[in-house]
Amino acid sequence: LLDNKKQKFEIDTNGLSLIINDSKVRVIAKAEEISEGTKKFYENFLRDGKFNGYICVGSPDPHGEYNAIARDGHLATYLGLFLGRFIDNPMTSTIVLDTNVISRNLFKNNLILVGGPVTNLVTRDINNFLPIRFIKEEGWALKNEDKFYSRDYEGLLAKIKNPYDKSKSIIVMSGIRNIGTLAAILAATKFSYSTFKSYNGDLPWYTIVRGYDVDGDGEVDSVETIG
Repeated sequence: LLDNKKQKFEIDTNGLSLIINDSKVRVIAKAEEISEGTKKFYENFLRDGKFNGYICVGSPDPHGEYNAIARDGHLATYLGLFLGRFIDNPMTSTIVLDTNVISRNLFKNNLILVGGPVTNLVTRDINNFLPIRFIKEEGWALKNEDKFYSRDYEGLLAKIKNPYDKSKSIIVMSGIRNIGTLAAILAATKFSYSTFKSYNGDLPWYTIVRGYDVDGDGEVDSVETIG
């Protein structure tokens, strides 16, 4: 009842949340439901409305054998916004640096790795367990048998069993360059419906993604899975 009159409302979303505050009612539309394929992809990480694991980004300080400085940590924000629609706000931070994983020995957890083996040392450490690997010859590339992917805007999206604890999983979202990492993250979030349309939960799983700037504003806004 509003103003002593019956009001009829119709919504065009998949959910409805009411927050009551001092007799005022706000209607908040819930984000669209996550697809079945996407649920399977993230199922180890989304449990009972909680995030179960860590998102690992490269340290912004010089580290590793290449003294690399990671500049793609901010891309994890996009991933966090996507996953945040399906989980409660965590009490503690779920985002850690690669150096934190090493120093705190967090390897035996569900991990989402953002960035390639140069800037993210955890990606480096599990590289040999991936179904398609990063290699360094004349320049960095992804190699699977006789196929090479070396363009800056190409990236890897993969999920494997955690080699340090087979009951856990590791997801890798990384590119040859930052733009490739962004393409992988977009494939796993904004374009998750098409990316995971046929995903059935089998591991290991991977796809190569290629990012495009369709509207010409200098930012990746579309992705294609190519392998």
